[in-house]
Amino acid sequence: MKIQNNKKSAIIKLAVVFLIIIAGQILTMNAAYYARVFEIDVPMALLIAVCELFTLLPALIALRIDKENILESLGFRKIRISTLMLTLLLTVLSYPVFIFANLFSQLFTTNIVLQASSQIAGSTFLTAVVAIIGPIVEEIVFRGYFFNKLKGIAPVVLSAIISAVLFGVFHLNLNQFCYAFAVGVIFALANYVSGSIWVPMIIHCLINIFGLVALFLDRMSSDGMAAQVAEGAVEARLPMEQLLPAVGAYAVISLICIALIRIVLKAIAKRQGNQEALDTLFAGKNKNATNVSKLAHNA
Repeated sequence: MKIQNNKKSAIIKLAVVFLIIIAGQILTMNAAYYARVFEIDVPMALLIAVCELFTLLPALIALRIDKENILESLGFRKIRISTLMLTLLLTVLSYPVFIFANLFSQLFTTNIVLQASSQIAGSTFLTAVVAIIGPIVEEIVFRGYFFNKLKGIAPVVLSAIISAVLFGVFHLNLNQFCYAFAVGVIFALANYVSGSIWVPMIIHCLINIFGLVALFLDRMSSDGMAAQVAEGAVEARLPMEQLLPAVGAYAVISLICIALIRIVLKAIAKRQGNQEALDTLFAGKNKNATNVSKLAHNA
């Protein structure tokens, strides 16, 4: 009974923190909207700073209230050089999954990031936020806080999925929800097998940088077709006759990459000496065989 109550209390606390974060996002978006309506000159840097604070502070305050070691709870632990190399490989394998989810979402909606590309390209600060500051804050909150808390009360894979759903909802639009969810699962599992927040943080930053490079190349090129397909839009969306083949092609590529991602995740767990992750995620067959052997022996 006590364990059930503790789980219920933990779930309620996580829900409250998430709702506060979403409320902060909505308030910031409304403030930006009404500033434009009433022609009030509010620096974009200020709005973004407020938004990032509303995202980060609730999680940090919750950890502080629980009197936890913040750095330890969030998973700021060292990684090996070999793990760093595998992290770079994991980034390359994750990017096609990101592109597929982005393209797939455009069967139903437009490319939100591409619509804001002129603003991003014209501001060094916005570029830094998208490439570095945003990913760091989001990894601290969604993998460091939510995922690490969830895996204490739910199975690891379920926790990865739930934290990815929260990460998707956080973006407040269908386009970003799709690819945030897809890579969010990978980020959570990378965090788990490595035991360190640095791994998903690096992957997240690099994926965002890849996306920015694609945007900039698209703006600089004469026709921009390669970058258009990579970003999944011309203006705000690829024409359907181009979109459907692109979705199909990237679906196949993504399935291959997912199989390879599993291999890389296992290698990271081995490099980091994470036996728990090896037993939980990669020892299914061996564990089942062991259980069957034990049952046979007992019989």
